[in-house]
Amino acid sequence: MTTRQLTTPTTTPTTDGRRSTDRPATQGRLGAPVDDARYWVGIALTAGVAALIAALGLVLASGVLGLPVVLDEAGRLVPVRFGALTLIAAALAVGAGALYHLMLALAPRPNLYYAWLTGLGTTLAVLWPFAGHAPLLGQIAVAVISLTIGLVVTLLVPLAAVRTRA
Repeated sequence: MTTRQLTTPTTTPTTDGRRSTDRPATQGRLGAPVDDARYWVGIALTAGVAALIAALGLVLASGVLGLPVVLDEAGRLVPVRFGALTLIAAALAVGAGALYHLMLALAPRPNLYYAWLTGLGTTLAVLWPFAGHAPLLGQIAVAVISLTIGLVVTLLVPLAAVRTRA
């Protein structure tokens, strides 16, 4: 027979004289609340890192290695635009940061769900180039760039929340 330890909620007086019931300590999600300003600075820095990785990947693939970094779009080959990919990477990082911030407040297990969502999104981004008819080396280059961006966003966004506990 197993025994469960029950915790009793604590009550604290509020400013208007009523009693407020806090959550039991065992139900606390991730500890102290997140300092929003520091969190969003961390997300902005994550967006910058993701954009720089996109730029570095394109420079390395097309400039240094001479790989044809193109995607197939409706039957024609379209070169991957330098500025577009960096802005997309930054926007994805900010979007992931907003999603994680919302999940911290509402999701029962935010880290687990965030890991699943970003992992599946990264997998989709890695496989997407292979759905077209672009040259194989270009597909591989875009897939590696997407994988790297996905890993950075998956790892750095929760780290920004952990380091900004109030």
